[in-house]
Amino acid sequence: MSPFGGLAALLAGLAFAVVSSPVASAQTLASAFSPIVTPGERTWQMRTAFTVAGDGREDRAAFRFNYDHALNTRRRLRGQVVATDRGPNGMEFSFFQAELLWEVTPETNRFWRSAVRFDARIADGPDPEQLGFNWTNQFNLGDGWRARASLLNSVQLGDQARDGVFLQTRASLVKQRADGWLYGVEAFNLYGSTSALAGFNDQTHQIGPVVGGRFNKQWSWYSGVLAGVSDRAPDADIRFWLTRSLN
Repeated sequence: MSPFGGLAALLAGLAFAVVSSPVASAQTLASAFSPIVTPGERTWQMRTAFTVAGDGREDRAAFRFNYDHALNTRRRLRGQVVATDRGPNGMEFSFFQAELLWEVTPETNRFWRSAVRFDARIADGPDPEQLGFNWTNQFNLGDGWRARASLLNSVQLGDQARDGVFLQTRASLVKQRADGWLYGVEAFNLYGSTSALAGFNDQTHQIGPVVGGRFNKQWSWYSGVLAGVSDRAPDADIRFWLTRSLN
């Protein structure tokens, strides 16, 4: 079987698994993020996403700008700014978020790497402030394949805050080729607050293929489409990342 034939079978199988037993989550501009800190890392990234809402809801666009800076071999800081389409008001600043990723497994681990991440968000408009504690893992499966699984927990602060702990999970399975190309699948689930957990169709569940590559040693790209598999999820999210290494 060709690599792309195998990928098609994988996508079909994982889609069935997510529909019958949710395993991942994220918002439009999110990812199943890596636990690995690269010493000396400094990168700039732009993320764009276009949400096809359907069912009478309006389409929406969003932009996110990241700056990553490794403090040492174990810890990395990230700052991100997000702007979202607010309908009649157009594109507006949504929030700023600061993140500290702390790798907890030894750098010598070959199969499993793990990290925790602490988030603090300052929001504008109708969005609440937020604090988050997250756990992410990567499993190296051999022959360029890697799997990631992330658990995210957050609480809201401020006048617009809702009660409870907000839960997400995210997962991905990706093939990284020696020539720089990658392809695979990502899945995301947003479960809502522990104070009022809803049923499957009132949560946000998405899954879809991804592909990426490199222009050269400094520039890389990543894109994908997420399809909604629950009633609350948008019909499709079209996403594109552009990353530049500053090293």
